[in-house]
Amino acid sequence: MSTITVNLGDFNPIMDGVKVKRVIENASDEDEIVININSNDAVGAYNIYSILENGGYEFLPKATDNGKTYTIIAHKRRVSDAETNGFE
Repeated sequence: MSTITVNLGDFNPIMDGVKVKRVIENASDEDEIVININSNDAVGAYNIYSILENGGYEFLPKATDNGKTYTIIAHKRRVSDAETNGFE
């Protein structure tokens, strides 16, 4: 397992969405993805959430202690043995 950090500077929803999509397409199932966004741009991060959800990731958004950075921590959603056997 490794940690992949993506820093999105001047937030551009389309270009940064493409960047995040490329990262999750190349990440392994065990990798942790950390996406950093300026807290002023956090409102526009909804497309990042959609990309992560569609890629099978679960994520936790949070602000840093200083309030300047908004961080999204994502892991590949795990499928339990029970779900693969038809139990939900």
